[in-house]
Amino acid sequence: MKKIGFLMFTLLVTNISSYSRFDFIQEFREISTSIEESEVSYDSDNLNLRAVNLTLNSCESFPYFGQEGSSSKKLVTSIEKGLRKLGQCFENKNVPSYVHGKMNKLVSILSDQEVEKYITCNFEMANSYIAIATTDENSDSIVRYPQIKKHPGMIINTNRVSGNFPLGMTEQQRENTFNFYGGRIPFDIIIPGEINPAYHYISNPMSLVIHEMLHWTDTVHFEEKYPDIVYLTQACCFDQIGLDEEIKSAACESLFNHDLYQENEDTRLRQIEESGVRNLVKNINKDLHRVSNETRNNQ
Repeated sequence: MKKIGFLMFTLLVTNISSYSRFDFIQEFREISTSIEESEVSYDSDNLNLRAVNLTLNSCESFPYFGQEGSSSKKLVTSIEKGLRKLGQCFENKNVPSYVHGKMNKLVSILSDQEVEKYITCNFEMANSYIAIATTDENSDSIVRYPQIKKHPGMIINTNRVSGNFPLGMTEQQRENTFNFYGGRIPFDIIIPGEINPAYHYISNPMSLVIHEMLHWTDTVHFEEKYPDIVYLTQACCFDQIGLDEEIKSAACESLFNHDLYQENEDTRLRQIEESGVRNLVKNINKDLHRVSNETRNNQ
């Protein structure tokens, strides 16, 4: 898939009906509470979140590297509060079966203590965020990105989150960065820790983490047969700099519009085409990635 800010590789689609149906709103609340109350254990630069069997590797720079207070514990808090907010977003809503199935699957993955989950931070300079959905250990995605051990795994580039060049860049890495952008960024402004003009910072890191977790449910961006519920959920359920209330309201309307998820494929595709939801998602994607570093510095 072409990289468009949030990067996602998916090679295997799992039948969501194979997962038990949960009251996922209550389950998100309970998982969030268990994360909040559970102890974490450190092993070298790893933090293990026992409540959901999730290992965070090299995430002391989350969410904005180089800033006071950045730490892996902030990532734990983002997961805890993000899941709680996700559940609140769906309260008292008539949720389409397709969307319900995806949320059930995320609950199943998170609540299964036998499933080891991984988040690795600080991955290279020129990459974004990658969530692996496939369980095939020989998949191209996992082969290309050995930092992700297996599904469900995730990479968060905290340089990209902060919108800066890495603090520890070597001269060779500066040259590599210059070459990566084809000379579009002058070499003399590629300075460790300074703003990368090709990046936009993430105004709500909590929503980024939940966005990537939703990919664990084998949900891809811009697929043809269903609306992109990852972007719709992010826009509907989380406040973002750059997203106005009209876009947020439209995202919620599409997320809970049963016509867009109906069983008959021909009718569903027609409804999707007539609704304009694909253009809505493109606008969400654009707006999420137009938040400048200057905007952040003025907050």
